[in-house]
Amino acid sequence: MASSKNRQRALARAKAERQIARRALAARKRRRWQAGGVAITTIAAVGLVGAWAGGAFDPEPRTPDVCAWTPNENDANVDLQDVGTPPTRGIPKSGFKTMTIELGKGTVEVEMDLSKVPCSAASLSYLAEKKFFNSTTCHRLVNGSFFALQCGDPKASGLGGPKYYSVDENLPVNAQSEASPSPQVADSATSATSATSATPTSTTAPASADPSASPSAVSNTYLYPRGTVAFSNNGPNTNGSQFYIFFKDSPDVPSEFSIIGTVVKGIEVVEGIGAVGVADKDGAAQTDGAPKEEVAVTTLTVGSVRKTAIAASASASVPATDPNAATPSADAVPSAPASS
Repeated sequence: MASSKNRQRALARAKAERQIARRALAARKRRRWQAGGVAITTIAAVGLVGAWAGGAFDPEPRTPDVCAWTPNENDANVDLQDVGTPPTRGIPKSGFKTMTIELGKGTVEVEMDLSKVPCSAASLSYLAEKKFFNSTTCHRLVNGSFFALQCGDPKASGLGGPKYYSVDENLPVNAQSEASPSPQVADSATSATSATSATPTSTTAPASADPSASPSAVSNTYLYPRGTVAFSNNGPNTNGSQFYIFFKDSPDVPSEFSIIGTVVKGIEVVEGIGAVGVADKDGAAQTDGAPKEEVAVTTLTVGSVRKTAIAASASASVPATDPNAATPSADAVPSAPASS
């Protein structure tokens, strides 16, 4: 009997020892997990503090503006159209774009170098996406004091355009004076001020806005040779939607018109329009006015950015500026300005 009781006590003691051992093991495991948790929490906290100190939780930096668009506040001009404004950021500043102008008489392709005219190209791309130029008329042909077809006015009045201005870019360098640096970057302190001060106060463009209106321009230099495409304007930093396509070398044109690009295909189409001439007025021949035959812009589109330039066709090649060119004849002296 005593032996049975001793055996039971031994089994109970062994069981108790096993339970104590299991509890001790569980306690050690809990301590290890707790220690690991504390370490992980500490490491995470240190990491968060480091990330915060390093600016990881700062607001994402704002991409700087590339271009600035100045409102055209000439409310008296009813020919302006409100189509909003292009983006100011994310504008490519390298590569090339092709502007394709489908005229009723043929296709003209203009290459734009984005390293020279990022804002001009952005504005034209934006307006083209809005179909701003489609089904419009090239309202003016100049075939005397200089040689250009003027397009881009949806109203064909010489006063139409969007309700914003873009700043001057890629002004040609005169042989006897240097053009001002391009103010295309929006953080220029003078860009907005200049554009605002150039806002026309009437619906008639000032004389300085017309290539034919500046007899002080230096002769012997073709700042706008054949195949050049340039904005028309109402003064400094007032580019809208109207543009010139120069179909002959044009002397005595002042360095006041931002060169958009160069015709790489179809200059002969514009030359043909120039050959037909300007519509007569009161039975008298004219050298500045509406084309004799209506010139319609069916569509104007701007392609995507390319890395390489397109080689101009032989018919669209543009001669290099020649500072030693012969002095133009008296017939090339600028005429009185036309309203544009």
